[in-house]
Amino acid sequence: TTEMKYSKNEIIVEKDKPVTITLTNLDNIEHDIEIRTSSFNMIKESKHNHGADKNLLHLHAAPDNTETLTFSITETGVYEFYCTVPGHEEFGMIGRFIVS
Repeated sequence: TTEMKYSKNEIIVEKDKPVTITLTNLDNIEHDIEIRTSSFNMIKESKHNHGADKNLLHLHAAPDNTETLTFSITETGVYEFYCTVPGHEEFGMIGRFIVS
C-alpha cells in the first residue's frame, strides 16, 4: 500500500492452490486487507487477526511494516477485498480476488 491505494486491485488465483498475500504498508497509517469468504483453508495466519470469524481472511500491517498470510480458496468465484480502517474503503482501497 502507498498513498491510500493497493498496488494491485485485481488478484487472480487458482482454486485449491496455496496463495501468499504480502501486505507491505509504505504509508504512515495502518492498513489491512480483508476478503469475505467461508470457503478457504488457512495455511499460515498473520499475527494480527480479528478473532474467530470463520467467514473472512484478514491481514493487517502497521505503518512501514510487512505482513503475510497464506491460504487456499476452495470455491471459484469473485470476492471483493478492501481495507477495513474507517474511511479507507471509501477512499478507494478496494479490489477483486478472482478464483478460477
